[in-house]
Amino acid sequence: MKLILNNHSTYLEEGQKNPIRWKTLLKMEDGSFTDQSGWIKCKDFFNDSVAFFREGTRFSIYHYKNDIKKNDEGVYFLLSGINDKPSFKDNLEVVNHQLFKDLGCVVQYIDHEDKDKAVILIPNALWETTYRISMISMCVRLCNYGYVYQEWADLWSTHAPVCTLEHSFTEDAKKNARELGFKVPEKFSKFWWYCGEKYNSDVVKGGTGGTIHNNGVSNWSMFMKLAK
Repeated sequence: MKLILNNHSTYLEEGQKNPIRWKTLLKMEDGSFTDQSGWIKCKDFFNDSVAFFREGTRFSIYHYKNDIKKNDEGVYFLLSGINDKPSFKDNLEVVNHQLFKDLGCVVQYIDHEDKDKAVILIPNALWETTYRISMISMCVRLCNYGYVYQEWADLWSTHAPVCTLEHSFTEDAKKNARELGFKVPEKFSKFWWYCGEKYNSDVVKGGTGGTIHNNGVSNWSMFMKLAK
């Protein structure tokens, strides 16, 4: 694997318990990869790029520019800080099983020679809504705690890292994740971001940077209430 890494941007981010870091990549015609961002620890930045992919809305928040390029098959990421590759890959397979069931796609894993690095491809279907990209980015992080999952429900168990170490998902968000997977109830499926009946992607085209940035699974769940 040939990686051409030049981008050293830094962002204003809160600390994260998990050591995993993300760098957006673009796959070139010769099969090499070049970076499009600095190292990212806050997964909410990926919500911002959904706005660009969906409506061409450009903005920068906390120094992250959302107008990254996407390959035909999706967006590639270089990951660093992977604690244990075997358990990470096994856990990703559990996530992929649910992802294929819900959306008919999977996250591709490409190994890297460094023991704590890998490349993943997040396919296009997951860039359709801020809910989906927030869900998959959380799942990737949850795969990296060394905690072994046998099935989808295990990710959301009260004994799992999402409850003992993570604090990004609210109780409503965890309930929706466990019961709905990567889908939302039918009445909300037409939205790519959602902050209530009067403030969503149907009513306001593009949205604001702060709104989109914070519109992950927990924010959606606050307005959708509990899964029914």
